[in-house]
Amino acid sequence: MRQGQKSRKVPIRGGVFSKLLIFLITVIAFVALGWMIFLPTILTSELRKRSGFDASVERLAVNPVSGTIELRGLVLANPPTFPEHDFVELREFRANAEVTSLFSDRLIFDRVVINVAKRNAGQTRRRYDECGGVGKQSHEL
Repeated sequence: MRQGQKSRKVPIRGGVFSKLLIFLITVIAFVALGWMIFLPTILTSELRKRSGFDASVERLAVNPVSGTIELRGLVLANPPTFPEHDFVELREFRANAEVTSLFSDRLIFDRVVINVAKRNAGQTRRRYDECGGVGKQSHEL
């Protein structure tokens, strides 16, 4: 380079496209991470709201691309006044669903595997008011 000339920068080709691609991959990664972290919480709160039982989940994996659902360690707890703590405990729930049904009100399964570890339906059939609870709602399996 001579002393009087300015250096000319050569533009990098694909700079905008590569930055957009990196941004999209990062957004997708954060959405997937949020899906994995918050899905068990959403499931337990929805179960609690619909059934009235406290719920906990050890592991939940839902793949919306393949339609597979895997649930491990689901425990529905009885109210505190009941002699047994757990109402039902599922070791494992696996299912293959039609992909389009995952986002609808009605799930359609091709194959389902349910492994129940414990079921306590005898005491739970009694009404809450007989066991010192506040509601008159009874839950049966």
